[in-house]
Amino acid sequence: MSEPNTTTTNVPDKPALVLHVNGTSEPLLFALSTEVYEQLGTRLPAMVRAADVETITTKNGAEVTINFMHVAAAYLDDLQRGRKPFGLR
Repeated sequence: MSEPNTTTTNVPDKPALVLHVNGTSEPLLFALSTEVYEQLGTRLPAMVRAADVETITTKNGAEVTINFMHVAAAYLDDLQRGRKPFGLR
């Protein structure tokens, strides 16, 4: 069992951005650093509502540009569920 994250109380051990894109059956998962997770926590609802185009940096440093106009739902989650995200090799 992994140690709980003690640096930030609300950040899961394996933070991720989950995107449900229009016209797809499976969500896209992006592994995030704690810092990016915290930044998105305050900005994500506004980005989806405004249908913004934003560049997100994944945990391994890759930059992913997302057009939120095509995103039906977006939320932050924990990768403990066992799915393999983009942004991790």
